[in-house]
Amino acid sequence: MTLTHRRLLYLVFFLIFFASAPIVLKLAEGYKFDWRQFGWQKAGVLFLESKPEKATVYLNSEKTSYQTTTRIKTLLPGEYQVEIKKDGYLSWSKKLKINAGETTFAQYIRLFKENINAEKILADKISAVSEMAENKIAIATNKNTGAELFLLNLKNDSLKKITLINFTPESLILDSNGTHFLLKNNGAWRLLTQDIFGADKTYQLPASQSSRQKIAFDPDNSLMVYALSNLGLEKIDVTANQALFITTGKIADFYLPLGENNIYYLKNTNTQTELLITSKNGSGSEAVAANLPLSSAYNFFPAPPGIVNIIDKEKNKLYIFDIKQKIFSEKNLVIDDVNKISWYNNSAPLIYGNDNEIWTYEGLVEDNRKQLIARLGTKIENFWWYGVPTHLLYLTSDGLFITELITNNFARDTINLPALKTAKQIWLTEKGDKIYWLNDEQNFFVSQIQ
Repeated sequence: MTLTHRRLLYLVFFLIFFASAPIVLKLAEGYKFDWRQFGWQKAGVLFLESKPEKATVYLNSEKTSYQTTTRIKTLLPGEYQVEIKKDGYLSWSKKLKINAGETTFAQYIRLFKENINAEKILADKISAVSEMAENKIAIATNKNTGAELFLLNLKNDSLKKITLINFTPESLILDSNGTHFLLKNNGAWRLLTQDIFGADKTYQLPASQSSRQKIAFDPDNSLMVYALSNLGLEKIDVTANQALFITTGKIADFYLPLGENNIYYLKNTNTQTELLITSKNGSGSEAVAANLPLSSAYNFFPAPPGIVNIIDKEKNKLYIFDIKQKIFSEKNLVIDDVNKISWYNNSAPLIYGNDNEIWTYEGLVEDNRKQLIARLGTKIENFWWYGVPTHLLYLTSDGLFITELITNNFARDTINLPALKTAKQIWLTEKGDKIYWLNDEQNFFVSQIQ
């Protein structure tokens, strides 16, 4: 190569470098050339996270090479119709705005199965199901000679047979450890537990002069239970087979908070209903926590530590007491038109509502603390939080609905799973991938939803 040729080649390289260096520098600084405006613009970033992962990303109806979880860089500012698709799942779509020099996050995207199958997992019909206790429920199934007792653990998604009993329980209560079971048969209560070798041990609760309307475990001692009758509130030592009254009179309901040495109860006078508090052993004096309008239909509902909430089913009013104001800005809160509630993981936020409406309430949020989620013409049987507080589930005669709470211009995305329209009760695994459910014929199923 001659000297002239080498000089020309160097000149070409220099011109290429001189022309491309500003472009490379602009790209490195996060700029992108906008051909519509024929100029450089600061780009934005889109971060997408979904479960299940490896879902394909579409931008403005065009398929991209990106799969979740992913970070898409150098997007020009503006609105994009973002769609996430995966075979066998319902797609997710939302219009998202990309701002110059910022990252737009779309996290907690949940894709649900397109076709929901129901697998019957217990051969016999269900005779009783307990309320949930620390992500566990107890189930009794009918047998010719009595019933089989099972424990469903929603935290690790396991179903375990506990024992066979020689009677069919009408009611079933599970303790917070998932190891003790209260069973009611012909008006009498028994406590069943197993030792470390799996051997059953049954205690017969002492008889009462009046029918016990409600019974509950002491959260800190499962061999101690409390019972409510027309005569008052009893404390029962199961191992000693002894019962004593903590208080007598017309008690509407009682509540034992976890981790407290107190018991709350509602007592009617001639003019009002008193919310009273005393020690669990009954040795302390009664203290009036609040005075409420007179009603015979008050019920306590489970609440986060430090919170007491009561619903008047007669007047559909929710009363929340947060004396230390850990969750709510008010010590006492009254919300109308409420007959059902659900807390997320013993903390805020709260879902509440009635047969036709669902609301959320964030106690310490100053703006928009109260949000309407759904208003329906059909009856809402119940509602629950999803595994993360970005979604909630509600059940109607049309099936199970899942609503995404993260909004864009206040448009809420809701999907319907009509395959579960015969469900009367549901339980969601902690991971949120399966639903266990009971139909109106008392059959027990599991369905994979994710």
